[in-house]
Amino acid sequence: SRGLGDVYKRQERHQAFIKIIDRTRERLVTVIELLSPSNKRSGEWRSAYLQKQMSYMESSVNLVEIDFLRQGQHTVAVPDYALERVKPFYGIVSVWRFHMRHRFEVYPIRLQQRLPRIAVPLLPEDKDVVLDLQWVFNRCYDLGRYGLDIDYSQPPPVPLTGEEQAWIDKLLKEKGLRPSEERRDG
Repeated sequence: SRGLGDVYKRQERHQAFIKIIDRTRERLVTVIELLSPSNKRSGEWRSAYLQKQMSYMESSVNLVEIDFLRQGQHTVAVPDYALERVKPFYGIVSVWRFHMRHRFEVYPIRLQQRLPRIAVPLLPEDKDVVLDLQWVFNRCYDLGRYGLDIDYSQPPPVPLTGEEQAWIDKLLKEKGLRPSEERRDG
């Protein structure tokens, strides 16, 4: 039988995160976690993630969680009830600073808007670093050549509201990735 330690070790190899370390003091300062579907589904992977999340929050480490996923259980550290004022959104970025334990910074992600620039905390005496999520997303999309792999004539594999679907259809037609309906006059 495997313990959570084994799950955590496997998870580290397969989950996306960035660690910011203070080299002068040799200490972990900030962790940026990009949530995956396994983090948001019931089971050992989710349990391992929540345990890791709690260990960061019980230490002197800042935690930035990026959740681009439309489906799955609420997972970011900011309580679900605290997000009511920023709904509707499909994704969320939560920033928790170890020296402000009862406060979260929240960046809602909405399909029709540019991805946000977020403040990444360092040590309390240091200025935040700004991370432009839209730039990072665009760079990864371009370098990964995802435009060659995605069939934009098909609907996305996630549920959309009517407003979101109309926005996507219009955008893809403007970019020439979906055919426009031709008007035929009598």
